[in-house]
Amino acid sequence: PRSTLFPYTTLLRSKKSTDRLQKTIFSISTSKDTTLSLWLTLDNTEKVPIKLSEESIRRRKKVDAVHFLINKHDSTFSQQVIDSLKNRGAEIRHVLYWFDAVTVNLPVSKLSALESLSFVKEIDIVQKYKSQHKFQATELGKLKTIQQKALSLPYGFSQLQNTYIKADKLHTAGLSGRGVRIAMFDTGFNTAHHAFDSANIVSTYNFIDNIVDVTQDDCIGSLSQASHGTRTFGIIGGYVADTLIGVAYNAEFLLAKTEISCGGVEIYQEEDNWIAAAQWADILGADIISSSLGYITFQDSAGYTFEDLDGDIPRITQAADFAASKNILVVNSAGNERGNTWNHIITPADGDSVIAVGATNPDSSLASFSSPGPTADGRIKPDIVTLGTSVVTAYYTGGFTANASGTSFSAPLVAGGAALALEHDSTLTADELRELIKRSGDRFDNPNNDFGYGLFDAVKTADIIHFITPNKFTVPDNNSHQFLIETGGRSDIVPVISILDTIPGVSFFDNQDGTALIEITQTAGSKPIQNIRLTADVGYFADTTEFIILFQNLLSSSLIVGPNPCSDFTNIYFYDPENFESLVIYSISGEKIWEAFNNYSIDADRVRIEARWNCDNQSGAVVADGVYLIVVTSGGKQFHQNVLKIE
Repeated sequence: PRSTLFPYTTLLRSKKSTDRLQKTIFSISTSKDTTLSLWLTLDNTEKVPIKLSEESIRRRKKVDAVHFLINKHDSTFSQQVIDSLKNRGAEIRHVLYWFDAVTVNLPVSKLSALESLSFVKEIDIVQKYKSQHKFQATELGKLKTIQQKALSLPYGFSQLQNTYIKADKLHTAGLSGRGVRIAMFDTGFNTAHHAFDSANIVSTYNFIDNIVDVTQDDCIGSLSQASHGTRTFGIIGGYVADTLIGVAYNAEFLLAKTEISCGGVEIYQEEDNWIAAAQWADILGADIISSSLGYITFQDSAGYTFEDLDGDIPRITQAADFAASKNILVVNSAGNERGNTWNHIITPADGDSVIAVGATNPDSSLASFSSPGPTADGRIKPDIVTLGTSVVTAYYTGGFTANASGTSFSAPLVAGGAALALEHDSTLTADELRELIKRSGDRFDNPNNDFGYGLFDAVKTADIIHFITPNKFTVPDNNSHQFLIETGGRSDIVPVISILDTIPGVSFFDNQDGTALIEITQTAGSKPIQNIRLTADVGYFADTTEFIILFQNLLSSSLIVGPNPCSDFTNIYFYDPENFESLVIYSISGEKIWEAFNNYSIDADRVRIEARWNCDNQSGAVVADGVYLIVVTSGGKQFHQNVLKIE
């Protein structure tokens, strides 16, 4: 009835209140003075510079050695402005100077007094995210001892995730994240868990309650709010020999509590908490933000639509971009929304400056829940994928879990791997790290909106040493031909290059300057396709790469496949690119296993079609050992070749 709305009718006519706020006011009862969480956009006439830590200046200096990236977003409101808000009944939630905004809690009856302030430009509500999504993980009893190969560290049950992203190879090289500062945004953390006894926790802050204690539980009668954060933290920073070793266990950590979750179910998240945490992380010198959070549907029913996910509209995405502009690498979960009513990525994963991480199973197939892209403006998302099921980590009650599931647990694996890369080369900028992470993916040349640029590889991201010469040599005749081998990377040591395979007709010479020469001569025993392995060793790390030799005049068929048998991959060459139609691989029972689609290229001289089959199916799962049939259709004809897959 109109009579019950009368006290608020003047507010509904206000030009400073957004439509969203006015709808909220219209819907609430006037029987009590309801307190709302409000977003106030202020003018920026009374602002003072923020004080940056030495670590923040050092990080920014890598990009801007003169001005340290300082601009208008590095000034906050004066105390006089804050006091003016308090004097009108506002309880300050967060000062969000990146947005020229302050968030407050305020009774509706005092809203008019707030609107009367000349420096208040606009008043909106703080959006609260609400979800019933349950993150999967249960505490296990005493884990059974597992047999494992001799590795550089006693990984125990965390061996799979460390070897999956190849962090073990970087650990062997002496990297552990030392000197890299990682900010983790989550539900809360059980920092008393013995997995964190040796963790270097630099600072903590609870942005829900505005206190430093991130262990405080907002749930009734339990510590369950710390469940999610404890698990994400354990993946990066835990260390218990023979049980759990985090990817970057020697890094420095900033722990921010930004959301409430009870019993593994998200109760609410508020965007301003995440934004305030990002500003805090910037000031304290974070190099990396690892965030396993996301925001889409809000309590006020005015949440984001898919059309909003263009990398610019959501406030939290804008904040992630602000952080990136200050030379912080932002790594965020892509979301667990595949197959539900949303069925897209979440914010701030839509940001063009954010590494959005999807999830895979241990066999490298895509996890059934991993959110698909693209963004609303058509960009590839997720950016990268990695293990997101059967992840081992700390459990909030003091034990461990071996079945953490969700993109929440993929993101810290990537953030930890990036920390190892940054430890190796501290000059890396956030932009360079983002590019290296994408390039590390095994689908970089052919990304899609399920796997992004492919499986994350921490070794390629660190880029210590690598071969930059194309990995195949074409020998046109039976004369001797020389090819130059070149290396690159971020090591200051000149690599020792050597050949690991002895093949008739192949000679090798290390020039001892990061290059080498390989001389190839066709012999009576030469096969049309042969493989050799070269290694480049800088003492603490070595890269081994397989090279393919094609003897042109031995290629008697239009369809050439090798190596055959294969275990990890086989290369497919078809010598009629003009009439090429399709490339399909079948099992012996006739089931279609894999189709090239766009997973092929035409060589520079337009002589042949080139494709690589990674012995997997279209879902990315490795196929069983056995015989498979490769069928190429060209000009209305079919060309066949059997290939044997073996372990």
